[in-house]
Amino acid sequence: MIFFYKSFILISLVGMLSSNTSFTIQKEKIHKIEYRQHSGGKGGGFTYIEINKDSIFFLQGATRKKTDTLIKKTPLILWQQLSEVSIKEFETIESRERTAPADGTDTTISINTNIKGYSFVNGKYINSDKISAFVKVVENEINNIRTNIYQSKQLQ
Repeated sequence: MIFFYKSFILISLVGMLSSNTSFTIQKEKIHKIEYRQHSGGKGGGFTYIEINKDSIFFLQGATRKKTDTLIKKTPLILWQQLSEVSIKEFETIESRERTAPADGTDTTISINTNIKGYSFVNGKYINSDKISAFVKVVENEINNIRTNIYQSKQLQ
């Protein structure tokens, strides 16, 4: 009788393994990164950048000024740098108090993955070198775009 059960289990396992059923575990990957910065006060301004694998959308302006917009292809090296960070790092970040209503600046970073979304305002990530490096890459891209916009305005 025991032999019968062992044979049945073995045949069942072989059948499961040889069937077309897929047992893949999906790895969490970044799909979209959003970085928003909003300044309070009378001349309050904003910066918004959305980065995905294919494109970058950038928008900046102020309450009383013209808005600058730029759309461009995402450089492969930039996407690789941003994708290197471990998604688990984002789970440890805590939001802090908003300061824009009191003439301060709020920075909101949102990460959307194929599984879940993460978002924090004025994030407390000082103890995470990986997140600090991630934010620095995004901020460097913002500075590069601002430089390009400024230079193109000088040529006009």
